[in-house]
Amino acid sequence: MTTLISAPSSYRNIEMSDEELNQHMLIIGTTGAGKTNTILNFVDSAILRNLPCIYLDGKGSVDLIDKLGSLATKYNRVFKVFTLRPDENIPNLAAYNTFSAGNATEWKNRIMSLFAEAQGKGQEHFSLAEQNYINFVSNVLYQHSQKTGHTVDLKILLSFLENPDLLEKLANTVDPILAGKLEKIHNDKETKHMATDVVRLLELFIYSSYGGLLSTDGKSNIINLRESILNNEVVLFLFDASAYPEDSKKMAKMVINDINSCFSSFREFTKCFCIFDEFGSYASSNLAETISLQRSQGMHAIIGTQSITTVKLKSSETRRIAEELIACCNSFIIHRVNHADDAEIFAQVIGTKNSAEYSTTIYDKPLNSNKIDIFRRKNENEDLPRAIGNMSIVEKYKINPEEIKTLKQGEAIIYRKVTNNEAIKIQIRDVFGLAKAPELPKLPPRRNPLQSELIIWGAVAIGILVLIIRCTHT
Repeated sequence: MTTLISAPSSYRNIEMSDEELNQHMLIIGTTGAGKTNTILNFVDSAILRNLPCIYLDGKGSVDLIDKLGSLATKYNRVFKVFTLRPDENIPNLAAYNTFSAGNATEWKNRIMSLFAEAQGKGQEHFSLAEQNYINFVSNVLYQHSQKTGHTVDLKILLSFLENPDLLEKLANTVDPILAGKLEKIHNDKETKHMATDVVRLLELFIYSSYGGLLSTDGKSNIINLRESILNNEVVLFLFDASAYPEDSKKMAKMVINDINSCFSSFREFTKCFCIFDEFGSYASSNLAETISLQRSQGMHAIIGTQSITTVKLKSSETRRIAEELIACCNSFIIHRVNHADDAEIFAQVIGTKNSAEYSTTIYDKPLNSNKIDIFRRKNENEDLPRAIGNMSIVEKYKINPEEIKTLKQGEAIIYRKVTNNEAIKIQIRDVFGLAKAPELPKLPPRRNPLQSELIIWGAVAIGILVLIIRCTHT
């Protein structure tokens, strides 16, 4: 199966196969270059073919709700939205239950996604104590859920943490040993303080502007990522790095952990398009790991960013993540970029080629005996102009960085390692047909390398012949 991405004005149809997407793709382009429209081509293809699509957007672009919603409506698909800026007027707004899939350990890892990473030995000790406590609580709630079938979400988790006696009572019904450990933590002065800090941190999320979406109580529209993938739903997560930078990073990390757990639980290849747009606003190590590990389980990852260079400059961690993501991808769609380093990076990704350069040098005086004299007269003493031809092999970029920096809106360079390592420039298909694509010149039929070499050498021969004729008639 394939996705058509080229506009009718392109000189040939360009389709990306699902096999290529399963080896992951990176799409880059500055504001207004056409990156989002390119991503929507793949969303449109997934929805049309009844494939699940999970879309994470770091900018929180509200217009994505309308665009994805219209595509879902067009093809009669279920569409759900989670946003850090909820509004009752947002259609398809849904609550999100991060504990809908996975086991107790995976629940613990998702909760820990909301905590800042340890920066020193003192913090490492504190982080270990937090993990230990949350691990006990997660085990109690997971076993209770498995035993009774009751739903557990972040709000329910917090309600038990805020009531230690109730938590210990519940623990006694599922595992008395865990109940004893929790009682010890709650009664010890130092660890009790730690447990209080855990509660305070979770309250920052539950009692936030979007905290109501982390509770499933009384709600019918709920995002259960595992079920969404299996039921071929379209799910959009809108973060907002400009207004909520820390919340965006931590919530996205928790969602990515959930996605990872979902794919790990599948017993057979389950095709799903996963879009990670503006990943720089929520980049973390679990993103690169998830994309790398879950390809064999059916993840088709599409990674979007305005600039790789700006992601690298944030920190040493984001630099490593950006480099890992480029290494994970085998297909690239490159729109106009403004940063010179970005243009250089992707010119290097596309690679170089050997190119022959030819030159002819005219000498007013006879050549020295140690040089090759192309033109010789019968009278060796005759002082006539002489000429020599030179050919050198030089290494050049297949696509010049300047060409990347001057692409027009909607134009892109496609580079595919999986197929033929060919880099071509095309006009991207406009999903909603809102803009008329500019006409691209029709290219002549492609010549094979032998034909190109013959033409070059023919031109050189003609040039030499012209010089011989001129010298002869002098």
